[in-house]
Amino acid sequence: FRNGTHHIVAPCTHRETCPLFLAANERDWCHFFAPAPPGIQNDSNWVRWSHRAGLDLRSQAYSCLVLELSTLNPQLSTQHARVLGRPEVFKPYARFLACDATGLHWLELSKRTDPALIKSLDKNPPVPLYALTHDGRQATSMTPLVSE
Repeated sequence: FRNGTHHIVAPCTHRETCPLFLAANERDWCHFFAPAPPGIQNDSNWVRWSHRAGLDLRSQAYSCLVLELSTLNPQLSTQHARVLGRPEVFKPYARFLACDATGLHWLELSKRTDPALIKSLDKNPPVPLYALTHDGRQATSMTPLVSE
């Protein structure tokens, strides 16, 4: 960060002030989930360690920081958003916390808007980076930017 030589690339999708620093958002943090390695639940040493540490071995929360040289200066879209944490999927819709250049938003995506995406959010969430349009409460379109 010295002399402005680097910019944050991830997890931020924008170069605005981080909305998580606001007092109203103090309970939230920029995190994602990764599945644990296969078979780790069957290893008695890992199970004992997870009980002592108070961790759930099914998936682990993590955060990251990716920087780039400021000379690269990529074009940023104001519609790119990152979904934080785990989306809550209900029968008619999914609710999730999204961060974009306009701030932090609790949004709902109707199952009618994108049934396949709702199903994938519930079963096997994609990388949490989306082209997202919303009105501050409802997501009107949501397209994953990273295909798996």
